Amino acid sequence: MRFVLQVAVVLVLLFAGCIGQGPAPLPDDSTETMPYPPGVTADGVSNASALVDAHSDHVTTHGAVVTSNGTTTVRIGGEPRTIETNATARATPNLTRIHVVSWGVRVSGNETAPERYEVYANETRVLERIAHENETSVRVERRGDAPIVVERVVRAQPLRAALESLDLEVVGTERQNGRTVTTLSADETTLSDDDPSRNAATLEIAASGRVLSLSTVHDQNTTTAVGRRTLDVTWSNATTVEPPAWVRNRSQ
Repeated sequence: MRFVLQVAVVLVLLFAGCIGQGPAPLPDDSTETMPYPPGVTADGVSNASALVDAHSDHVTTHGAVVTSNGTTTVRIGGEPRTIETNATARATPNLTRIHVVSWGVRVSGNETAPERYEVYANETRVLERIAHENETSVRVERRGDAPIVVERVVRAQPLRAALESLDLEVVGTERQNGRTVTTLSADETTLSDDDPSRNAATLEIAASGRVLSLSTVHDQNTTTAVGRRTLDVTWSNATTVEPPAWVRNRSQ
């Protein structure tokens, strides 16, 4: 009888997974390890402001490298033409130093010309440099008078616009590089005066609320390319920021 009892105990322990092991680990996709970002539930975005605030706080505290690529299709000389704008913003934690370089095209009538915009900010001042054709201008102002330089890192405006204009749904939650990432998406077409317009967006968001990527499409009229706008933004880890040569030369 004692032997039978001992065998029974061993069998119970084996089925419980308790011999030489701890409790069985939860799989990576367990809901217990998949918290939604602030302002997000399984049903989608419940509080856009909470999500934007969490993203802004995280990016401000930790800094980021932000890449932005946008397109706008306009009519030039009677023909549709897509204008591209590319920018890279680098910011240290607490956004004490920011360096932004942006490339785009200036449109004047039927003429276009490349334009380079650059801004450098430290704790006290902001220097903006615009190079257009053969002309270059530099403007200096106090840091507190130039909130736009922070917006170039946080990008709260296009984020808020996507969250408030679309009914975004959770399409996936997974572990990526050791963190939980929730994907939101929406693609909506509406009719107005028989002209269909389209708005679409996809966001990848860490559990902290920090947005990792944002992609948007806005078509004023899907029957023509004119008026179509796209934007792709990614946020990655912060880096060191040194003043560019034109700032160092100005300070000497």
